[in-house]
Amino acid sequence: MAVMKLKVGGRGEIYTTDEVRRAVGIEPRGIVVAEVQEKRLILRPEMRAEQLLEEPRFSVLPVSGKQMSKLRRKLGSELAER
Repeated sequence: MAVMKLKVGGRGEIYTTDEVRRAVGIEPRGIVVAEVQEKRLILRPEMRAEQLLEEPRFSVLPVSGKQMSKLRRKLGSELAER
């Protein structure tokens, strides 16, 4: 974890550096989500629709051909019972 000092302007603006923006993925004119937890400020870039679509929603374990055949047979028999 890197710790850096940032400047606060006269109207409360927080000025950051290129290094910080690149490290966390904040883009110019992008949206930043601010989270306050017990006197701590956490800033993170808001996820764009493109990024959400690229991220997997769940992890899937690899399945061998043999396991897939077994699953197909089981599913077939369950469907036949209905």
